[in-house]
Amino acid sequence: MIKVLATFILTLSITIGFSQTRTEYHVINVLGANIHSDQDFNSQIVGKYNSGKAIKYFEEELPEKVEKKVNSILTLKGYWIKIMMEDFGWGYIFSSDLSKTPTSNLTEYENQDGLHLFGKKLSSKKFTEPHSFESGTYYSEETEIYFENAFFTESFFDGCWTWKYELKDFTLSEAYHQVLQLTSIFRDEKIETPRIISGQGNTWFFSDIDASQEIKLEDLGQGQYKISFSSCT
Repeated sequence: MIKVLATFILTLSITIGFSQTRTEYHVINVLGANIHSDQDFNSQIVGKYNSGKAIKYFEEELPEKVEKKVNSILTLKGYWIKIMMEDFGWGYIFSSDLSKTPTSNLTEYENQDGLHLFGKKLSSKKFTEPHSFESGTYYSEETEIYFENAFFTESFFDGCWTWKYELKDFTLSEAYHQVLQLTSIFRDEKIETPRIISGQGNTWFFSDIDASQEIKLEDLGQGQYKISFSSCT
């Protein structure tokens, strides 16, 4: 009884202490955020938080800057976040797998899985756009959606879909993980993600995956990014 009471008091005190934390993190890595036993990517992985998980309580954000290579083309920068796990042990999560912006489901406006960091939907419209050729005038079907942190356009013309996302107040890590959230697929009981295959300046090109082609991420500066890709039937 005394042991149970002591555990309850410890849990309560930790919860009260953590509830004063200034912020909340959300897992944006489509593959989940690994929990390491130490501040080292080579240390033992002792757990994982799935994509979309909200981390409400953590011990501290460690000040030392950390870099993690996605591959030889892109490196993500961040820091370690120390958390207490359910068994009261300590673990460390790389901050670039997380965002302070709450996530929402893409299924709210698109027929696909995944999460987005676009914020609240503000307005939307559908219309047709004329395209003139020698053989005549043809029309594309257009969709525009304004969010707090993004502007989305979808165009369908001549059997091809084109999607563009203009992001604002994003970090490079958030923009990179948003690409994966938009284009990854679930096949054979595992998540498949596109790979970065080349880079030119502040633009990164990804491998095709399933029907998604010409996947591209552009860093426009000052927290603004552009994601684009297409699919033809």
